[in-house]
Amino acid sequence: MRKLLISVLLCFSAVVYAEQPALKNDAPTVYQVVKGDTLWHITGRFFSNPWLWPKIWAKNPQIANPHWIYPGDEIFLVKVNGQPRLALKRGDAYLKATGSGVGDKVKLLPQMRVANLSPVPTLPVETIAPFLRSSLVIKPGELDKAPYVVGTDDQRLLSAAGQLLYVRGTLPYDEGEWRLYRPGSMLTENLGEKKIAYGQEAKYIATLKLETEAESGDIHKFEVLHVAEEIRSGDRLVKMPADDPYAPFAPSYPADPDVKGRILAVPSGVAYTGRNDIVILNVGEDSALEPGNILQINAAGEQVKDPFTKEVVTLPDSRAGVLMVFKVFDHTSYALVLKAERTLRVGDKVVSPDY
Repeated sequence: MRKLLISVLLCFSAVVYAEQPALKNDAPTVYQVVKGDTLWHITGRFFSNPWLWPKIWAKNPQIANPHWIYPGDEIFLVKVNGQPRLALKRGDAYLKATGSGVGDKVKLLPQMRVANLSPVPTLPVETIAPFLRSSLVIKPGELDKAPYVVGTDDQRLLSAAGQLLYVRGTLPYDEGEWRLYRPGSMLTENLGEKKIAYGQEAKYIATLKLETEAESGDIHKFEVLHVAEEIRSGDRLVKMPADDPYAPFAPSYPADPDVKGRILAVPSGVAYTGRNDIVILNVGEDSALEPGNILQINAAGEQVKDPFTKEVVTLPDSRAGVLMVFKVFDHTSYALVLKAERTLRVGDKVVSPDY
């Protein structure tokens, strides 16, 4: 009987704790999307807890992907089972650009027009762009196998676009973008007496264009397109995928309802972090994470001494914030902190949301 009562109480507390979308007092009835908006900003115009995205947005069966929102679209409030939700109505700009829903009288060239109609991003591009475009975490020692810079046309270190350099090694000839990287810090964690290596950060140096393939031997000529830092002899060449890193992704709950990880590091090297900061997690594709996944941040319960028994007890974990994953690697991922209920720190836990 006692066990049954405890189970009932636990279930009841879980239901009470489950967070519900909170509509703002000044929420508009209709909002028209404008250039410069983000999905997060739009949701925040209506609700004070936009991290509950999967609960907030009503499904639009008539729209292939309701998370691809364009300037000119209208977002409006609806009631679903008595609860406020957001719905989407395509704007004239999108309909004209795609030729959909405008009848047979309009004959357009969708490919040419759609190219000039960009969907709004999920998160602030200016915050995550450097990491979307350039962040790279690889297996320890993997970068040592990549082709490397051996010299330049003028035998000087490079610091400007348009200069030429020579790279030695075997090139994989597939589509994509060439970039130079330099080995960075190892992402490791001490678990008791055991040290775990999750990968090695690679520091972005420059973007290159293949100028001349080696007709014999293994030395190739490249043109420098963009430089982030002075190029050195020995910098490694990496072939990046051709996909668009800025393509919008839908905020979602992780596929695994039992994700358990930790904040492994902060790119700036500090131990503490907060809202709108970027963090590195020790979970990635190995935990089925995808860009857009929302995770809850939990602060580990502190150890205190019982005033009567004098024994040391550990307090329960407490919710400390919310983050969204935006780039995923094998065993790590980058995420943006969306909400911080206190100062966050390296080592804080990340788990699947309990709301």
